[in-house]
Amino acid sequence: MNLQIEFYEKYQVSVHIEYEQSKESEWAQSREHALLLMYAWYVLRQLNNMGQHPVAKALSGLLAGLLVTDEGVLTLLHEPLRLSQAYTLHRQADALVYAEEPDEDSRQRRVKMNAATYMSLAPLFAGIDRQILSVVPTLVQPTGRPGKKRMLGRLPAGLLDIKGLGILGIDANYYVFHSVLALLRYFAVSHQNNTTFLNQLGHASLLCAVAYVKGQIGRGAAQARMAWDIVDVVKPIELE
Repeated sequence: MNLQIEFYEKYQVSVHIEYEQSKESEWAQSREHALLLMYAWYVLRQLNNMGQHPVAKALSGLLAGLLVTDEGVLTLLHEPLRLSQAYTLHRQADALVYAEEPDEDSRQRRVKMNAATYMSLAPLFAGIDRQILSVVPTLVQPTGRPGKKRMLGRLPAGLLDIKGLGILGIDANYYVFHSVLALLRYFAVSHQNNTTFLNQLGHASLLCAVAYVKGQIGRGAAQARMAWDIVDVVKPIELE
């Protein structure tokens, strides 16, 4: 199963997935099962690639927030799509670990500590808002030609080839962030009448975000195994 995310221009992106049932049936139960595995694996890989950069945490906050509204993933179909500010997305990401505190006082202490951190990061948040979150690339149909920036994934091999990006920085993180968002929006469009799949996609997004915030994402094959574990939770294997 092959994934192609092509940025023809900075604000123009396409998504294409090649699925051949005769091949993918060896490792996936169905097309939807394979798509969820590809999605979870890709998100985990890209979050790990960005490391501890605040853009990665902003992305995890966005993923965690998809289940907050009744529309879920379908909120990504709004035009024009306006993303929350980095400050808000970081708060959503940090909220994932608040529940593990033993009592309300501990939770409030964590909230206050994070508030101080947010204040120190204000200039960086402003840069993320301006350079990454202010304009969402238009999702277009594939043209058949390579993009200037490309993300090429393959399962079950677990291979990701990123082309056209230099050393990871704010500009490279722009493309990584919006490649994940483009994949989500692609599924929102292609499965907008499949409520079950979209709910599973939103749940997988949340679990990927939790894994990132808790520092649980491993490297290489460990990411593929975690993707399988996540999909087993959101889409249990149906026994014959």
